[in-house]
Amino acid sequence: MVNLLTAKACQDGVITIFNGQQWRPFIHVRDLVEAVVRVLEAPIRLVSGEVLNVGDARLNHTLADVGAVIQSAFPNIRVEQAHNADLRNYRVSFDKLVHRTGFRARYALRDGVDEIREAFEQGMIVDYTDLRYHNQRFLLAAGSPSTRTKWTRW
Repeated sequence: MVNLLTAKACQDGVITIFNGQQWRPFIHVRDLVEAVVRVLEAPIRLVSGEVLNVGDARLNHTLADVGAVIQSAFPNIRVEQAHNADLRNYRVSFDKLVHRTGFRARYALRDGVDEIREAFEQGMIVDYTDLRYHNQRFLLAAGSPSTRTKWTRW
């Protein structure tokens, strides 16, 4: 969601936030990798058979917060607020992960927004609507592996 909204801010100059008071947990991919490494390196008695939410309580944000962070990076964009029937909230506790591995995220939401903005500025991303950035649309166009009779190299 953050990547898509940031891309829309870069290219379209307008983003839409649906149901801004909903909560979502976010995590930077580098922090995700660090958390996995910490779990793999943790004493087996602390993590064996456990379900651990990977994230950091500081990265639980409302969707309105996300819009504000993106607007702070792109002051000239327009942020539209909208409502729909999807009222799910996911404010997640990561206490077990912290207590068992000591994991704390290093990257804030704004760090990811800045990275996407820089990728556009450097020409690394030209068109965020390209199929390679959309798993579902890519699989619809190419056919999912489960529906193919033979694997094809992409």
